[in-house]
Amino acid sequence: MATNLSTHNPIIMWETISGNTEFTQQPPEAAGQTFKVGTPLQLVSGNAQAWDGSTVAAGIYGISLDYGHNLGTAGAGLPANFGQQGPPWSSFNIGAAPNQPSSVTIPYGAPFVTGGALAMVADQDTVFIAQTDTTEGTTSITAGSTTAPGVLTATATNTHFVGEQVILSGFTGAGLPLNGLTAIILTITGGGSGYTAQLQSSYAGGVIASIGTGSDNPTYAPTSQYVGQQFGLTVDGNGSWYIDTSKHTPGTNTVLVIIGLYQGDVLQTTPFVEVPNGALLFQFLPAAQQT
Repeated sequence: MATNLSTHNPIIMWETISGNTEFTQQPPEAAGQTFKVGTPLQLVSGNAQAWDGSTVAAGIYGISLDYGHNLGTAGAGLPANFGQQGPPWSSFNIGAAPNQPSSVTIPYGAPFVTGGALAMVADQDTVFIAQTDTTEGTTSITAGSTTAPGVLTATATNTHFVGEQVILSGFTGAGLPLNGLTAIILTITGGGSGYTAQLQSSYAGGVIASIGTGSDNPTYAPTSQYVGQQFGLTVDGNGSWYIDTSKHTPGTNTVLVIIGLYQGDVLQTTPFVEVPNGALLFQFLPAAQQT
């Protein structure tokens, strides 16, 4: 299974429902953290670390506004309430000062380290935005047929979701005219093992009683039917997180709900479809919020 992109834009705040600035907190940063800006965070024993990607119930504290500082100990330098900032003050130094073996020398311009992980809290007021992608890959179609209005009925090896776009390929015989066509999933059938889908308007064929075996591939292009659906998050090889549309089983692997398309990614010719890997607006599910 492979994604369409090897790296993705970081998750950021889009707006708040209240119109206020987003609610931020700075809990102690766990030791050894090297996460990137835009990473989902979770609290473990009161310390913030990169989300493990699997804890769905009360698993996400917020989205990082700073990178992980690879602290030697959790919260190193974090001041107590109304206290002063303690060492290390920076993640970079050039050694001890003369005759002061316990000191460090921090050069001008070195990034300041507080010992905390600044995060936008995952609450109901904050709307976030992230790119989409999927780890679903190619799905085998073991049987299928079409009806006159251009509706495909298929039995597949992997589950799909309503609104997903797939490209058909690998058919022979009667199913040959379907190769290269785009289908938009309309309904899920057979307990998730099948689906019905609307074929693109260029399909001019009539009823095909049996199209044989073939496959479908995700187009990575979000549609307006994604709105209201739940999805999960996945981290790419570059350390950035994206909305993973292959994670769409509520209560099992979903942590967010889509509340809108990003208008900057919507196609001018088709206002309900975005470009491949277009961004979507979302809120974290209350059940996934770590409060």
